[in-house]
Amino acid sequence: MRTYSNITETTLRRKPGEQTLTILDRSIPAFGLRVAPNGTRTFFVRVARKLRTESVTLGTADDLTAAKARAKALAEIEAARVEGETGPLMADFADDFMRRLARRWKPATQESNRHLIRNHILPFFRETRVADITRAHVRRWFDGLSERPGTANRALPVLSVMMRQAELWELRPQGSNPCRNMRRYKRPAMERFLSAEELKRLGFVLDHADDALAASAIRLLLFTGARSSEIIGLRWDWIHGTRVVLPDSKTGPKTVQLPPPARAALNTLPRSGRYVFPDARGDGPMSNFNYRWQRLR
Repeated sequence: MRTYSNITETTLRRKPGEQTLTILDRSIPAFGLRVAPNGTRTFFVRVARKLRTESVTLGTADDLTAAKARAKALAEIEAARVEGETGPLMADFADDFMRRLARRWKPATQESNRHLIRNHILPFFRETRVADITRAHVRRWFDGLSERPGTANRALPVLSVMMRQAELWELRPQGSNPCRNMRRYKRPAMERFLSAEELKRLGFVLDHADDALAASAIRLLLFTGARSSEIIGLRWDWIHGTRVVLPDSKTGPKTVQLPPPARAALNTLPRSGRYVFPDARGDGPMSNFNYRWQRLR
């Protein structure tokens, strides 16, 4: 139920009904008060930002007087007006960026990008307006991560995508991406193959492991050359004789061949659900494989 009234201390004494009552202020229609059936009275204000219109909760009548709530509402409206003229802060933009784009990414990509933005991009850019970020800002930020070159190299393309999206949303001039042509840190190749002696020792550990499920997963990794995410997320209905047909992988649909040792490892596993390597605490795939691998190592 919605009604209009000047929100004052008298309004706060309005008795609750069976449904939530929304009272909009006559002088500031974006400012309002919600009276819930349980008696909770919450002040709010609706503001039009550069990217969206949103309802901002100001507080409850237990914490604010009507006058203080009105002052907070006016401050939010003014901040939104300034944002409309100068563009959003990076902190606000990042929230919209993740909310609108994350659903297009795979779960692992969502988790990785959210971690990089929260822990390595926003600490530097949080209070900077998106339109004001320059190449000098990006260079200082990137140089500040020099002791963590791997993290810097992963975070740079995420920031670049954010800047490109800001152009598409008309928050920056077209072609102004400050990350363009930035060179990443050179790092030595990390790939290394196990020696015959290491393979022998690993085989001994797998044969005598208490964690038989993790040991089987590692055997499949060794025998197929697949990515760990592909093996850990493997479902029984994706297995067709001597091959696995993955409907989606990091590179799209993919077929993985199963040599005899791989099929032998699969034949030792119980079919107790959808996943070949189920999680002990739910119906999804194994969630702590890295920890279990570390223990075996």
